[in-house]
Amino acid sequence: MARLHAMFIVDRDGLTLFSWNLTPERINSDLVTSFLTAVRSLVKEISPEEEKGLRSIEAHGFTILLEAGEKVFGALFLDQEDPIARECLRAMVREFERRYSSILEAWDGDVSVFEPFEKVCSRILSVIALGPYHVPRFGKGPDEQVVLPRSLWLVLRFVDGRRTIAEIAEAAGLSVDEAVERLKMLLDMGLVDVDLAEPMRAVVEAYEEAIGAYEEALEKLLGRKLVDKLVASALKEWEGGWLKRGIDGRLHVQDVERMSWLHVPKEAADMLEPFLDKLCQEARPILGELADAVKNKVLDDLMARHGEALTRFGAGGYWWITS
Repeated sequence: MARLHAMFIVDRDGLTLFSWNLTPERINSDLVTSFLTAVRSLVKEISPEEEKGLRSIEAHGFTILLEAGEKVFGALFLDQEDPIARECLRAMVREFERRYSSILEAWDGDVSVFEPFEKVCSRILSVIALGPYHVPRFGKGPDEQVVLPRSLWLVLRFVDGRRTIAEIAEAAGLSVDEAVERLKMLLDMGLVDVDLAEPMRAVVEAYEEAIGAYEEALEKLLGRKLVDKLVASALKEWEGGWLKRGIDGRLHVQDVERMSWLHVPKEAADMLEPFLDKLCQEARPILGELADAVKNKVLDDLMARHGEALTRFGAGGYWWITS
């Protein structure tokens, strides 16, 4: 599955009309559009007939897919080439021009008029991010009547808003990859809908609960002031970047929606569980083996409360088996 990092729609003069940047710390929007415009201008100068033939660029660990329309061109930043992503980009360029054709004819430079396109962008790009851990639900459906192939009906009939795609695959007698591809088609048709962040929210909330429980246990033993210092040191060592203090004084993952586009639930668990290890390491010189005992109790409680859900969403780890 390709990972999406950013999407840009740029006009013929090189002005960014719409951007959707999930990794601004890695992708500078201004530099990107200048780079893309320069590359296209160079290609046009060298060989005008090849302007629309420039379809991808490999740069700085990204695969940049390009798609030229009549008035704009789109660029999609991924970690790898993906044929479905190509189709999604083509669809977005077409839809953008369809929606805003009259505005583009006499555009006054106000990019806010294009902000509603974010909903369209999110819906179309969700096809790329669909994974076996997502839970499809019935969608609104297309505007016109469709004849559904038997291969798609075989999957659609098991959609109930509770089963993950992996569970639907098992019920339908398909491989997970086959089920994912068919659900992508149904998603593109509007027959199903998916909350992409749902599995990530479940995983994050479970680990936030565990981290909070460990903090509270340490506070009872060491006091809030010392634990705050231990947590600050653990965060510095961990360098995950997603955890910050909330208004309730506890650690929470920031921007779960963005995390759900950049990582699968298992990766989130693999990032958050080591923070507990770091915090335990900070407490061990003071509490000794008690720091580990408390941490193991927290993980046992996490398994008891959320183990089934985490396993369903593909976020189970080694300790689920050994605890």
